[in-house]
Amino acid sequence: MTATAKVFMSGRSQAVRLPKEFRFDVDEVLIERTDNGILLRTKSQRELFEEFLAKRPHGDQPLVIERDTRPPERDATFWRAMFSEDESTEPAHAVTLRRSAKSKSKTK
Repeated sequence: MTATAKVFMSGRSQAVRLPKEFRFDVDEVLIERTDNGILLRTKSQRELFEEFLAKRPHGDQPLVIERDTRPPERDATFWRAMFSEDESTEPAHAVTLRRSAKSKSKTK
């Protein structure tokens, strides 16, 4: 498709008024001088990603930080205490739950 566009001055810059069918849906385009003239094109996903990486304050650090996926120690201790027979090592609420369960079974 070929169309004619108007060239005009905008302040100290030269601008081109693009026809509606040639509008871009981005804020910036790349301008490239070729043998035949000037080429306007949108940035590729790769160019956008490289630009993002270059602007990061710590460009040499990984994007994903590895996390420790092991369960917290307190969870393992809690469950051991919940199922232990020794009431002295159980959390207070576990003892209360166990006692209330025993008293309900006696009333039946």
